Amino acid sequence: LHGRDPAVDAIDFNLAYRMFPLERWHALFQAGAGYARISDVGAGTDSEDDFTWKARAGAEYMATPDLMLALYADYRFVNLGSGTDSN
Repeated sequence: LHGRDPAVDAIDFNLAYRMFPLERWHALFQAGAGYARISDVGAGTDSEDDFTWKARAGAEYMATPDLMLALYADYRFVNLGSGTDSN
């Protein structure tokens, strides 16, 4: 949104799949959908409620039984505003 700094509060519900979960190294794939409330949207609107979704892929490493190191890449879509400023 041009010249605005909106705040986004979101809640997601996710499904995760760990490939080879009993190995020290394993891959993780995750997909989710959720709800977001966007504040300070502009044009006289204080807030908007909208749908969100995300995808995640990454790798996890079990360094010890109590320590896991992870590297993820996320893609998140949140619909901000309406019209040409909507994504």
